[in-house]
Amino acid sequence: MYPLNIKQVCLGEGRPKICVPVMGETEGVIVSQARRAADSPAELVEFRADAFIGAKDTGRLLNVLKELGRILGEKPLIFTFRTKKEGGVSDIAFQDYAAMAEAAAACGICDIVDVEVFMDGPVISERIHDLIGRLRRKGVYVLASNHDFKKTPEKDAIVRRLWAMDAAGADILKIAVMPVSRKDTLTLLEATAEVYDAPVKKPLVTMAMGGLGLMSRLCGESFGSAMTFGAVGRTSAPGQMEAGRLKDVLDAVHHTINTIDGTIGQTE
Repeated sequence: MYPLNIKQVCLGEGRPKICVPVMGETEGVIVSQARRAADSPAELVEFRADAFIGAKDTGRLLNVLKELGRILGEKPLIFTFRTKKEGGVSDIAFQDYAAMAEAAAACGICDIVDVEVFMDGPVISERIHDLIGRLRRKGVYVLASNHDFKKTPEKDAIVRRLWAMDAAGADILKIAVMPVSRKDTLTLLEATAEVYDAPVKKPLVTMAMGGLGLMSRLCGESFGSAMTFGAVGRTSAPGQMEAGRLKDVLDAVHHTINTIDGTIGQTE
């Protein structure tokens, strides 16, 4: 299933695709941010529903999603409710979290739904497995996510988490960590490369956050990460670069990789 074709975006082929967040508290701010995202170089947009004060009102939520769909057109939309434990704005009970995710999946506007797969602990629980299955049956892709804003786990722990996401049935596997040293960023990249080269053939989205991790957002094509996050105003995590500048860097890296690959063997 690798790569994934989502609307006009091929996730897992070519350079990493850029995703930008929409994180408004009110409908007006969300619409304004969405228009900026639509005009940006980003290939995907993530709606961070945890920032929206009306997210738990199904009617308001669906109205916002309809407006996002109208504004974004062919840009794939990721629906995310990021919990406080993993760096989000709001807390939420699991039953509300699941109901919101299913409503987003069923509305026909969202292409990808984010699920925090370790919210019940270090092992993916049965109810998370069930939620992933229900979402996929509604016709959306599931992005399994895990965020550690305090540290970078050991390489083997990162690899195990990504494999567990795959085993749970997710379509896209995402992990973000916080480095406290340069070595931590290398650990994240090494884990990414190991999973990318393994039998798990699903798009990976990995990043080290903050200034120490910035390089991981730029060199994903060399290590196996298929998507990176930029910004068109408000950022959703530390270390995100402005989307236009990010595209310039990613394009330069992609061009150089292709140029080098195309000349290998010509001078040997």
